[in-house]
Amino acid sequence: MKPFKLSIRNTVILFNALLISLTVCAVIWVYTTGSDKSIYALSDSLMLEITRSAVNKTEAYLQPAERAIQDLGQHYFDPMFGDFRTSQSLQLSYLKTLLASNPEFRAVYFADTKGNLIMQRRMPDGSFTERFIERKPDGVHISWVHSNTAYYADYPDEVDSLTTGYNPVDRPWFQIAQERKRLVWTPPYIFATDRMPGLSCVYPVFNVNGSLYGVCAIDIGILDLSYFLKNLSTTPHAKTFFLDSKRHVLGLPLAPHEGVSGLFAKGPHGEMILRSIGDLNQPLYDVAYTHYKALNKPRDPFSFFYRGSRYFSTFSSVPSQTGLDLTFGIILPDDDLTGAVKANNWIAIGISLTMLLVAVFLSVLLSAAIAHPMRLLIEEMDKVKDFVLESESQVHSMIREIGTMSDSFATMKQGLKNFRKYVPADLVHQLIRMEKDATIGGERRELSMFFSDIANFTSISEQMPAEELVADLCEYFALVSQTIETHKGTLDKYIGDSVMAFWGAPEPVENHVFQACAAAIQIRNELQVLFHVWENRGKPRFNTRIGLHVGEVIAGNMGYEKRMNYTILGDGVNLASRMEGLNKFYNTEILATGAVFDRVKTDFEFRKVDRVAVKGKTEAIDIYELVSERDQISPARKKVLGWYETGWEYYSKKEWNQAGRYFQQVLKYQPQDGPSLTLI
Repeated sequence: MKPFKLSIRNTVILFNALLISLTVCAVIWVYTTGSDKSIYALSDSLMLEITRSAVNKTEAYLQPAERAIQDLGQHYFDPMFGDFRTSQSLQLSYLKTLLASNPEFRAVYFADTKGNLIMQRRMPDGSFTERFIERKPDGVHISWVHSNTAYYADYPDEVDSLTTGYNPVDRPWFQIAQERKRLVWTPPYIFATDRMPGLSCVYPVFNVNGSLYGVCAIDIGILDLSYFLKNLSTTPHAKTFFLDSKRHVLGLPLAPHEGVSGLFAKGPHGEMILRSIGDLNQPLYDVAYTHYKALNKPRDPFSFFYRGSRYFSTFSSVPSQTGLDLTFGIILPDDDLTGAVKANNWIAIGISLTMLLVAVFLSVLLSAAIAHPMRLLIEEMDKVKDFVLESESQVHSMIREIGTMSDSFATMKQGLKNFRKYVPADLVHQLIRMEKDATIGGERRELSMFFSDIANFTSISEQMPAEELVADLCEYFALVSQTIETHKGTLDKYIGDSVMAFWGAPEPVENHVFQACAAAIQIRNELQVLFHVWENRGKPRFNTRIGLHVGEVIAGNMGYEKRMNYTILGDGVNLASRMEGLNKFYNTEILATGAVFDRVKTDFEFRKVDRVAVKGKTEAIDIYELVSERDQISPARKKVLGWYETGWEYYSKKEWNQAGRYFQQVLKYQPQDGPSLTLI
């Protein structure tokens, strides 16, 4: 196997591209590594700052309820407020003032231990509604005073039974205040009025004797926490949320016009209930919470991977002494932190790739200036290797070394043109193509051999001027030689007016017997055309006799190390030469041995000429005339050959009279048929 080699063009392009690519990669690696480290260091500070801000704002958001509820509770038994406890109008006015000055409050109300309640409530359209609950002997009386009278349709006055009617004492907010005996936040629960989840800040009010008088409460809807998160300043794709101790989601960033299906689910009675963090449509929240719970230091920022992307997160509890269990969480995608850096990286990569393409383009131009003339030189050298020296193309280059090579090569080619006139170029070409050295020696091989000769050439040469004879002979040799080469034959030598050739060496030829016979027939046919042209010009014909044989001979370089000739030797060579000579005796054009006939008798038309013992042979051999290709014989010719074959059968049986009659029949149609005349 030949070793892999790069061309000059590819080497120049590859080297420049590799060098520039390594430089670009090194610069980008240093730039991105340094940038990422800086960004990730800042990400922790950013998340802690956002978390601290959110927690502080949450405290600021909830603390007004704690202050307001304490103030409200103290009014009931503070001597400064005298008749506040007994004046319903004062209570309603104060409750309305608290709602108006605190937009986050959903409702402010007071319930006593007897089950009576007074409330100021903010309705969805922003108007205020007063709600009263009185427990009387005949039932629970619920009455409303709506600023927007349209709400009477949904919230009408009614009377319920004492057993099933609304009793504030039984509500979670009342019971937790009664139990804790201090200001406290309730866990999330469903508000009785609008059936929405929320938190209540409750404060127990005690009589001067220390017994419970009632409970004040301020409602803050869970949805309000989501509106608060929506206005929190974070990165573009940050996820912020509130959780309680039971993993319920208390808040997600929502605008007032957005639906709440992502935050709440519907309960069995149509009420809205909180979703667990694991029930959200985005599993990212649950993945972050799971990582958070697995940390030893839960307040520290951490990173995790989800679906192939990196995220940063931190969780922090909202500090409270009032039972409020609220955890704030934030998740930042890596792209929010490093997006600008990555964009700059892509810009740097784009610029680098552009420079790389420019460098490769310049490398292509440079390499073309080198490779193109070199390729032309290689093409010319390949032609020289095949002894094709006719090309007159001149290789030009602005590179001095290539110009010098081109001039030297042109000089060498001119010398080979002159040398080729004395060297058998076809043999050298085949030896080069087979990568064989020209060494003395031979090998035994089965070859098909060809000999041709011009009848009466001596007489023809005496009658023609030498220059004209040489010109015609060259034209004749060109036709014969080119036909042999077309049929993959090896032209051995010219011996005077004779031509010697063979098939199967030095390069093996598939079905070489067929090729030799086809070449002989084509030579005969094309010479007939040539001779017809010559006769019109008053020139004599070069009637040609051809002999064919196939057999084992020695093929190789004969001579000595300084002067050798690739040729063949052996009895088979002599036999092929004898076939050519016998044409004169039988007045035929192409004679072949029985060995040739046996190989290709299904492809060509033969007729048996005789059985003879040629010079140098003790045993007789069959000889055949090669007539034509199998499918190229006319019916008339086929009929004449049939008569000849019948005559030959009688001849071989020594039935002379019968044989003579058939040979005479042949001569009626072909008076100059040599084999018939000879056998007669």
